[in-house]
Amino acid sequence: MIPPHIGWLLPFFSSMLAVVAALGDVGGSYVLPLLFSLKLVPHKMHGVELFVVQWALVPLTIAMTGLGLWSSISVLIAQYRGG
Repeated sequence: MIPPHIGWLLPFFSSMLAVVAALGDVGGSYVLPLLFSLKLVPHKMHGVELFVVQWALVPLTIAMTGLGLWSSISVLIAQYRGG
């Protein structure tokens, strides 16, 4: 007997994986290093660099993570409802 594949066991697996990817890939790759650099080495950054990291890059990456998460959850809900 052939074992069932993951799509049969978890019908919305790819959409659930998109939710994890939105948080893990974007958040883990961009937000965490920026926050660590702000916490660990802010005294080594120059004024413009520190300003750009604090007031542009961190909010932008958090916003992109939020948009990716919202989009993934919206698709998951639409698939669950059958639309």
